[in-house]
Amino acid sequence: MYNPSVRFPRRAKLKDGTITEWKSNGDFSGTIGNSLAIQAFAIRITGPASLTCDCIYGGLFQGDHFPIRASNGQWSEAPQGGNLIAMQITFLEK
Repeated sequence: MYNPSVRFPRRAKLKDGTITEWKSNGDFSGTIGNSLAIQAFAIRITGPASLTCDCIYGGLFQGDHFPIRASNGQWSEAPQGGNLIAMQITFLEK
């Protein structure tokens, strides 16, 4: 069930090395019209939910066969610098 009080900011590392600011629910992460692929991303939970939940995620990147897993604000990034193809996000109770 959707809970508007749960915030999960995210940021991206782009192909040119730019790291975006943390963006909140509903805000766009990445670029519009610049054709810069995402090569890493990070997600975290903020506010009261951060006391009771963990954010576990993984990105599948070009050239890799398995997702690169991370949690709670760490970078999910391919060692070879491949572009992001897909991501999975899971929220778990602590």
